[in-house]
Amino acid sequence: MSKPADCFVDMKDVTVYRSGRILLSELSLTLKQGQMIVLKGANGCGKSSLLRSMMGYLPFKTGYLLINQEDCTDDRELFHDEAVYLGHHNGLKPSLTLRENLHLIYAMTKGEALSDACLHHATDQFTMTALLDDPVKYFSSGQLRRAALCRFPLLEKPLWLMDEPTVGLDMDNKNSLAALMKNHLESQGSILLATHEDVDVEGQIIDLHQFKANLHAGDKSLEDWIS
Repeated sequence: MSKPADCFVDMKDVTVYRSGRILLSELSLTLKQGQMIVLKGANGCGKSSLLRSMMGYLPFKTGYLLINQEDCTDDRELFHDEAVYLGHHNGLKPSLTLRENLHLIYAMTKGEALSDACLHHATDQFTMTALLDDPVKYFSSGQLRRAALCRFPLLEKPLWLMDEPTVGLDMDNKNSLAALMKNHLESQGSILLATHEDVDVEGQIIDLHQFKANLHAGDKSLEDWIS
């Protein structure tokens, strides 16, 4: 399973399933340093489930997952050390201020205190610094999404997994997000993006329909398929 040094993430022959049903089969992809892959496909095709399975929130039964040439198929802590993930949910505690939320995210991820300089660097990306001491339960949907996106510059990890990150953003903030993503790629970071919207960032497009399991609804269970 030896790969070139610039091969940051490697998935091979992976089967993704949810609630005992197969969503994607024989899925393989390679993500290099400085590269973005854009996952496309209709609702229900498995974009979100693929990202969740990479984080270990959903299992996959076959195949392997490498990050930085380390096998993390059975040890997602290796993967978590390198990755930041944002799904459909913003992952913020409503009763806490934005400052408290970001301090909590940083402490849980890094195990250390967050400096004001690092905090402001992250919130400045989405013009959220003025709202640091406001409880996030009072934020609009767009402000909540911007607050959630602050984790990417905050945590400074090389791999970004982003699931519909532009939802709720106006054009100015979509442009800010695109600029942040471009800067990450220029710094040899990597991005795996699931989206319905076009993002002004160059990336390789993968249509997940080519990996849809060749099963009809009600046909085979996962156990039938792998037996």
